[in-house]
Amino acid sequence: MNSLLMSALCAVVMLSGCATNEVTGKSELRLMSPAEEQRLGEQQYSPMRQQAGGDYVADPGLQAYVSRVGQSLAVFAERELAYEFVVVNDSSWNAWALPGGKIALNRGLLLAMEDEAELAAVLAHEIVHADAGHSANQMSKAQLGGLGIEILGALIDAPGTRQAAQQLGQISFAAVQAKFGRDDELEADHFGMRYMVSAGYDPQGAVRLQERFLQKFGAGSSNNLFASHPPSAERVERNRATAAQWAEGGRVGRDEYQAATKRLRITQAAYEHYDQGREALTNEAANEALIQANRAIKIEGREALFYELKAQALLALDRKAEALKEANLAVKLNPDFHRHYLVRARIHRAMGRADRAEDDYRQAQQRLPTAEASEFLGEALIDSDPVKARALLTQARDLGGDLGDKAQAELDLITLMETPASLVQVRVTGAGDVQLVTLINHAKVPVRHVRLAPADGGPLLRVRGTFDPGEHALTELPQGTLALAKHWQVVSADGVSLR
Repeated sequence: MNSLLMSALCAVVMLSGCATNEVTGKSELRLMSPAEEQRLGEQQYSPMRQQAGGDYVADPGLQAYVSRVGQSLAVFAERELAYEFVVVNDSSWNAWALPGGKIALNRGLLLAMEDEAELAAVLAHEIVHADAGHSANQMSKAQLGGLGIEILGALIDAPGTRQAAQQLGQISFAAVQAKFGRDDELEADHFGMRYMVSAGYDPQGAVRLQERFLQKFGAGSSNNLFASHPPSAERVERNRATAAQWAEGGRVGRDEYQAATKRLRITQAAYEHYDQGREALTNEAANEALIQANRAIKIEGREALFYELKAQALLALDRKAEALKEANLAVKLNPDFHRHYLVRARIHRAMGRADRAEDDYRQAQQRLPTAEASEFLGEALIDSDPVKARALLTQARDLGGDLGDKAQAELDLITLMETPASLVQVRVTGAGDVQLVTLINHAKVPVRHVRLAPADGGPLLRVRGTFDPGEHALTELPQGTLALAKHWQVVSADGVSLR
């Protein structure tokens, strides 16, 4: 976007958000204040980590090491953001940054790097995305979509985050779908290498990493990391040219990196077994999933995900008591991850312990709203607190998935209690001595005990029978019904729960 277009936009939309970027020195349009960036990042950071697999907690020392390297780079950023760095528990190669300096990288990406300088290159790249406001700027462009501005990037520097964004209702759908633009990526590389040098790292770490990625995957790779950070020959050449500005030298930190990631490398096979077990479970091969879970646990006994997988496999095999034991271990090892509570709740439900299931669903819901927990908790409140029930069931419906239709059915139960006429239409007609009522049930649940009243008031008329969803039902009425009134309305109807 050139300066002329920028000036025109500022004039057209009458904004005061045109400013000079602290990192790049370019004039740009910003619709999000620094305080809003910070607030959005803080709101999204924990839920996004939950969605990405939860924090990697089996080796606290590795978390501390990554954070230490990140903070050593962040002090050279242009803006004083509340930077945080975390390793999330996912095998794919990925890293992402939220507005306000909230940064994460996957456990799997750490295995793709060989030294601390390469780690610094990844972290510095993400720092620039936050420091230069790339995320906030992309959101601003999305907001200007009505003016024909092309959406060039994403609000969040991570693929596969659409579901979490939909859950929280905070991020524009179009922004989440998109990628960072070419210029943003080149800027993050360029200024990231500057931050590396300022922190004493060898900028060749960034060059080596890009060369390795390009050689292994090539341009246009569908690998998770490259969905938002596509490798290219241009990026490699640009990085080489940038690194050439500085004399050779700087911290590489191979020994330190290898020591910090030693446990992760030793236990790498365990996570491969886990990934295979998850795939087996998806394919309904519970015995194979159990085998893979046990193999993983034998290698790495500190990982909560492995016990969760084992619990799921045992539940699928109807070994509920054993499944509960493994789920308890998963919660004990990582009490902050929502999915362990979801799995344990399912086990309690299978054992007929609705009260304990409800407790676990509440724990899960506090960490990350899901359709499953929202639907269960909403259903439990239909009779006692329909207002809260409606909010939870609406959330479950909007999250979609297999539970979306069930949540809508439960919502219809509440609506039938409050405004039955909005879901059940009625028409009374006569043909000779025969007088009929036609009912159309628009609810996703059957209805019965339908009661009608004349539109202008009068005695109630009860219609016998149960009417299925979508049913156009004809029921014969007592003679003389039409003499009472020509227009009738539904005043009450009982929904039939699908529970």
